[in-house]
Amino acid sequence: MTLSSLLPALLADGRHGIFIAGAFGVSALLLALELALLARRSRATRRQADWEAGR
Repeated sequence: MTLSSLLPALLADGRHGIFIAGAFGVSALLLALELALLARRSRATRRQADWEAGR
């Protein structure tokens, strides 16, 4: 059983489906936020290293 075969059955379950869909949405938002913060930290570290190399 894969997730793609499981999702339609869960989402058709009525009121539980909205909670499951919401959990997937929140997980996706948290992952996107984590990736954005990681990219920002990586850029800041690279800028700091470039600045120190130029001194």
